[in-house]
Amino acid sequence: MQTATFVNYYSILEVQPSASPETIRDAIKAQRRTWVKRQQAPSKERQREAEDRVRQIDEAEKVLLSDAARKEYDRELANYKAPLPAPGPSLDGSGDWLQRAYEFLARGDAQSAAYAARQATEQHGANHQAWAVRARASFIVGREQDAVFEFNEAIRIKPDADEYHFDLGSVYESKGNWNAAMQCYEQASTLAPSVPLYRVAVASVFLSNDLPERALPILDAVHKEHPDVEEFNVYLAWALNDATVNQWTHLRGGEQIITSPEQIELTKRNLQRAIALEFDEKQLRGQIAHNLNLAHDAERMSFRLPGWRKAVETGAGMSDSGIGAGLFGFFMVIGAVLAFFFGVPAALFASNPVLGVLSVPGMAWLFWTIAWQPKWKRQDKDSRGMQVHRRK
Repeated sequence: MQTATFVNYYSILEVQPSASPETIRDAIKAQRRTWVKRQQAPSKERQREAEDRVRQIDEAEKVLLSDAARKEYDRELANYKAPLPAPGPSLDGSGDWLQRAYEFLARGDAQSAAYAARQATEQHGANHQAWAVRARASFIVGREQDAVFEFNEAIRIKPDADEYHFDLGSVYESKGNWNAAMQCYEQASTLAPSVPLYRVAVASVFLSNDLPERALPILDAVHKEHPDVEEFNVYLAWALNDATVNQWTHLRGGEQIITSPEQIELTKRNLQRAIALEFDEKQLRGQIAHNLNLAHDAERMSFRLPGWRKAVETGAGMSDSGIGAGLFGFFMVIGAVLAFFFGVPAALFASNPVLGVLSVPGMAWLFWTIAWQPKWKRQDKDSRGMQVHRRK
């Protein structure tokens, strides 16, 4: 469906027209995840609204992340004035503003729907549907504070309407009011426990607050019931990725690295499962693939001279691990190795030529064993003193 009016992409992304490309990318990611799950709403109307919004977010990504397209769009936005719908009958000739509001929403014209819905609440002040459609229109056009009041009015009139609680939770989520969003989603789930979307919404609040371990069992249960729903698979993949990385070793500065075989096995098990899920969010899929590669890289064996330390390589870049101390230790170890390799065999050879000759390959094997190690073990050693905590 094509929208009937000009779309303010900055408004639907909740960013300023001066926002940087990075801010816009972050907003697109957050808004897409909010509206993708709404495509599984119980009612066809809300599904359609979510599909329209996801399409608009895709359009915003193409326009606002292209310098030329964004400049042209900004010129159009500066000259645009939203028209008000003229008074008149609805398509069925009833003259009912509530019906007109529904019709405008069905056409994808949220601006006109918002206007009609305001008139509807004047006609039907005690009608929960009038307040709900007004709130939906306000939310779509970016007037979240109005939508909060309007959804609360609808809930006051009809407190057992699960979709109203869910819709209000979505408004709170868009504003980052996580406690209020969680309360609304939990209430919706209590009223309609058979609707999986409400449980996914609860899990999404956990994920957005870095609590993937609490989201994972919820999403696992939903996936068992609905394995082919792509929107739910996105959230499960997100939870698997974040819960896995949370079990890595945390360093000062916020980096996480792999420092144990247990972390490697957990990463491969969880992220191979995440990769196998069917979903089409390229950024998330790329992040999962990157973290899975880090696990394979962490078990790879390599040679490094004993005593040598280097900056710890993490997914976020390079972290200082005391290179000066590492160089000092390297030269100290090299001195000891040279003394050992030349002094001990010489002394043994002087007293027992056979032992002197046999000691050379034995010491070479010992040196190689110390120097030939998996990367996870080196990262563990190199990050000593930087580790905040380690989770097996």
